[in-house]
Amino acid sequence: MRKPIASIFPKLAWSMLATLALACQQNQQEQPETPANPPDPGAIETTPGGQGESKALVYSPLYPNLPPTNQFANRIDNDIAYTYIGERVRERHAREDFFNRYRTFPRFYFENRTFTLEVVDKSRTSEPEVIFNLSMDHPSEGDLPLTGRFFFSGLNTVADYFIGINFETVSDEYQDGRHHYRYVLRSKGEKTNIEPGRLMEMEISFFLTRNKGVGSDRGDANYYSRTWLMKLGTPGMIPWETQGGFMVPNAMAQASSPLPADALTGGLTTLSEDTSAEPERALQQMAMNLSPPHGQTFVEGRRIHHTDFGSGQHSEAGNGVFEAMKGKLGPDYNQASCISCHNANGRGRGPLPGKPLHTFVIPLAASQTRLQDPHPRYGSHLNTQRVDGPSEGSLIVNGEIETTIRYPDGSEVVLSKPEFEIVAEESVSTFDTLMPPALIGLGLLEAIDEATLASLADPDDKDGDGISGRLSLVQDLDTGKQVVGRFGWKANRGSLRDQIAAAFADDMGVSSSLKQLEGQGIEVDDETIEKLKTYLATLGTPPRRQFRQKDVMAGETLFESIQCTSCHVGEIETGDRHPFAELRQQTIKPYTDLLLHDMGEDLKSQIPGPVASVKEWRTAPLWGIGLAADLGQESFLHDGRAKSLEQAILWHGGEAKGSRDQFMSLSARERAQVIAFLKSL
Repeated sequence: MRKPIASIFPKLAWSMLATLALACQQNQQEQPETPANPPDPGAIETTPGGQGESKALVYSPLYPNLPPTNQFANRIDNDIAYTYIGERVRERHAREDFFNRYRTFPRFYFENRTFTLEVVDKSRTSEPEVIFNLSMDHPSEGDLPLTGRFFFSGLNTVADYFIGINFETVSDEYQDGRHHYRYVLRSKGEKTNIEPGRLMEMEISFFLTRNKGVGSDRGDANYYSRTWLMKLGTPGMIPWETQGGFMVPNAMAQASSPLPADALTGGLTTLSEDTSAEPERALQQMAMNLSPPHGQTFVEGRRIHHTDFGSGQHSEAGNGVFEAMKGKLGPDYNQASCISCHNANGRGRGPLPGKPLHTFVIPLAASQTRLQDPHPRYGSHLNTQRVDGPSEGSLIVNGEIETTIRYPDGSEVVLSKPEFEIVAEESVSTFDTLMPPALIGLGLLEAIDEATLASLADPDDKDGDGISGRLSLVQDLDTGKQVVGRFGWKANRGSLRDQIAAAFADDMGVSSSLKQLEGQGIEVDDETIEKLKTYLATLGTPPRRQFRQKDVMAGETLFESIQCTSCHVGEIETGDRHPFAELRQQTIKPYTDLLLHDMGEDLKSQIPGPVASVKEWRTAPLWGIGLAADLGQESFLHDGRAKSLEQAILWHGGEAKGSRDQFMSLSARERAQVIAFLKSL
């Protein structure tokens, strides 16, 4: 058993957090008293939902200051539209649904394979033209020149364009050690006029210079870019779908057109339609509007995410050994890499009877009468594997308890609850089992202003709708300040950095400055955590699918009418203070309020969170949930007990009981429509 040292020893941390919660009248559990932190001069006092609670909540904003002016901000100056993008190379074209290699990450994607693109769009001026400035760390002067293609035609292939050109090398103009290329696009005919409002699709081909292992033992040399859609005269790239019509007779594919607002789950971070038939990679892509400073950091963060911290091996073959991360694992751990728990960046897979589980987080407590104390031998979490020797114990499922639910129309659904057991040398009776959640949209959730979340809270149910969501106020691991909890099943982490540090320590046995483990030095530095944070924060969200189908639209209306959106809030706008420009002021559709809600007796945990009671859970975001079947991850709720979305709904109780009962009263067709809507997310 290993324990965090100094101020973040588990028992002390629990006590400090509990005291903060108690001061805000949030925790109904008895907590030991602990001296309060010094007051934060930048703290905000608010009344949740404006409902006049007896004592206002006090918290510190996660990002209290407006960020500095971003030189890469998409904007219009003097009728010129500027667009800035950070990106990576691709192995195939977007519409090739037979190769299925557009969304893959090629070998050694984290070396020499990212670039930045500046688009200077002068279509509004008296001399209309569009200037493309591209830069890379590695030269693209190999088998052929850097090539650009503009205005999709689909004439002979699904990757044909009306204009194909070669970029000019202009590195001498910059003298900054990078390799720079430029092309100036002007009108070349009726179908390619440079004029405001015109849609222009484009892509680029790279022919990297064959040196430094490029083109041999460290990956290939020839690649493509992402396929982009622009509206001339307007800054920024547009998430697209293939509904733009056929540009020429007998075209091989339709042109792109902007996705409607209803389909943009993550605002302009939303990915385009999956036209390469790769749903298994839908949760692993760069945000559509990724800012130039984050392109290389994203791929380096992804490398960390996919690295085995024991062997240093990448989860995808052919990417070598990451020596800097090798040998940092354990000694006690659950899985050796982030991707092992968060397969394809999706939710974990549910439990199977008789098989040990290594992907679940397993919080422990000393006993039912000492819930805030760690287990005397195994600490605050059980680890099911060890680098050398036998593990602390194993988590298994002995069987399932079944319950039959009967609808008013006579149809039945069988719900099953797994019976978990910990097999260990010393008895463990008080524990929880928490399944890994999906990872998309985390940066956007972090970018929501605290005031927005506070406005959704109604802890005393003053409006009488039966919903009494409340903020979780927790201690920031870095500053010690009280912040709004956003992450984790019990909303027990307030920032992505804290969530990453906790996962490193609790699940992989890896120590950091934010959560240092007893007997271990700092094994991952702040830069490593920042890279992983950048990767997780800037993953694009998949667009909605089948959103035009009548049953899906009817299901959306029903979802709202039975008050599911009282907690699963359909639309929120992010704030303007997050340090990542691409996450600011985005209209997103996460279907969560990030608040704590009482979910009833059937879903209660054994151990409370720092603020949440045993019956309270943070509203789980629903974006991307429709891809669960494609990823083989149809396990829902905190312990994976629900094997379908219908079962997940039927397990809802507490504050959600009214919505569940209304769902049950719907006709079979209407219930199917609600499920069709959820599968469109």
